[in-house]
Amino acid sequence: MKKVNETFTAKQANVTSAASKIVPEAARDTVMIRNIGSNTVYVGGSNVTSSTGFPINAGEALTLESTIDVYAITASGTSVVAILEER
Repeated sequence: MKKVNETFTAKQANVTSAASKIVPEAARDTVMIRNIGSNTVYVGGSNVTSSTGFPINAGEALTLESTIDVYAITASGTSVVAILEER
């Protein structure tokens, strides 16, 4: 069912080998994260590592129905992710 006041917010974030918050906690329905870089990105909570995070390979996407913070990291190098939030 389509929502009457649905809005979208789009942005990009650089992900490096140091874990960082790429999506802050918010009142949203869904967040989509697409890895548009060349390195695998790993997502999870504030303690995410390249060993414990959920991998998003280059060109792949992940959709989460969650309002919590999302953190990301790479094993090495930098990758870019595109983020789309639905509220």
